[in-house]
Amino acid sequence: MKDMYGDRLNENGEIINFKSEEEIYIWCREKELDSNKIKIEYSVPGPESEIEVFPGATENGKFSIEKNYERMKKVLTKKIDDLLEKNNDNRITIIIKGHSRGGCAASRVLNEIARKYKDEENVRINTTIFDPVPGPFHSGEDVEIAIDGKVNKSAVVYCVDPVKGFFNLLFEPQLIRNIKIIIITEIDHTMGFYETEKINVNGNIKIVKKGYQFGRKRYSQGRLFELPTGIYFSEKNMKLIKITDINFKNIFLKLDKNKNATQKRLSFFKDIIIQRLFSQQIDTLSKNILNKKDCIDELCRYFTSSENFCNFIRTIKAELNKQKSK
Repeated sequence: MKDMYGDRLNENGEIINFKSEEEIYIWCREKELDSNKIKIEYSVPGPESEIEVFPGATENGKFSIEKNYERMKKVLTKKIDDLLEKNNDNRITIIIKGHSRGGCAASRVLNEIARKYKDEENVRINTTIFDPVPGPFHSGEDVEIAIDGKVNKSAVVYCVDPVKGFFNLLFEPQLIRNIKIIIITEIDHTMGFYETEKINVNGNIKIVKKGYQFGRKRYSQGRLFELPTGIYFSEKNMKLIKITDINFKNIFLKLDKNKNATQKRLSFFKDIIIQRLFSQQIDTLSKNILNKKDCIDELCRYFTSSENFCNFIRTIKAELNKQKSK
């Protein structure tokens, strides 16, 4: 079975590359679960640069964001329309995955599909997006996007240190709002796709892709949207820690220990954590602060010490109690 890169594992756990003269732009797997229930998975590739010295660094290849977006929108729309025309009772689950610039294209096209089929109760959309980075000279939804409410299950995985050296300055992540699951990982831009492990299946040793672990359960990369809603952190061992208002300062310390990540990227992750955990407090403070970004910066200053954090929580609780008593 191919994975999202058109690769599979042989019996020794080695990657087998599928080569074809035909250009395969979007990998697809379709499965009919029963007579009226159909699951379709689409994976959008990252860029293929024509400049070999800097693979993936430019938008001049066949897999640019715009080309992926237009191609995928056309393929998905036709597929869904054909299935609904064949049988309007078909229950269709679309799983959209994308990596790197392919992730930026995936986030845009899933919104397009969600809006187009917003009144179709039998069309469900799930997504996992892996380290979406548009690269330099992009704007609009390639840089920041809000996931449509029609999307059922959604997850994004960001890596702390995508590439070494100068390119870290050029590749800032796409900010995805309204997404249910956020994972910040210390694994590099490959997202652990090729990490393997040996497991015992009925007395036989089998080599499988590792996936991420949360508690006693493992989640393959393509099924991370099945995690409980929340924000998570993963070290290179691929074990997930759920970030809470109790342990988030420890996560900040782990982020700060990364010497390769840019300060801008680290601030990006801290802002995401703060907004996810303390949205109510942010909204309360924002009533007196016009710029919400200034509010988040103020929160980060409060969190430089446990004493300041405790004082901040007391202030917020007092403010909320005042509002309740009015």
